[in-house]
Amino acid sequence: MHWKDIQEKSHVAAYYTLAHLTLGRKKLPNPSRLPRYPVPVILLAKLGIDQRFHRQGLGAKTLMHALRHAYQISCNPRGIPALGIVIDVLDQDALIFYSCFDFFLPLTNNPMKLFAPMESLETL
Repeated sequence: MHWKDIQEKSHVAAYYTLAHLTLGRKKLPNPSRLPRYPVPVILLAKLGIDQRFHRQGLGAKTLMHALRHAYQISCNPRGIPALGIVIDVLDQDALIFYSCFDFFLPLTNNPMKLFAPMESLETL
């Protein structure tokens, strides 16, 4: 098989990227219960679905995988401690998608920034 044949047959249907981030406590929900120094969170930096796979449930499955992965990273003693996960929502369609999930809260007055506390992800 030639490289061109492999390249034409293999496609990435979905992907996500997680990154580490710190936020000042005043940017998070319930800041009075948090330390005065910046707190660690995990940023869902990218979540992408190939257009050929839209409206097939792959977005929700990929999001759940990303959230479970973030939770596992934060709970692992050798992982990255994190208070929650943050999403910078790309556009109105993405906001509608994320609003289908009950555990996201607005991070700031900007509705395009969302936050999910790590404890809300325990049952995923």
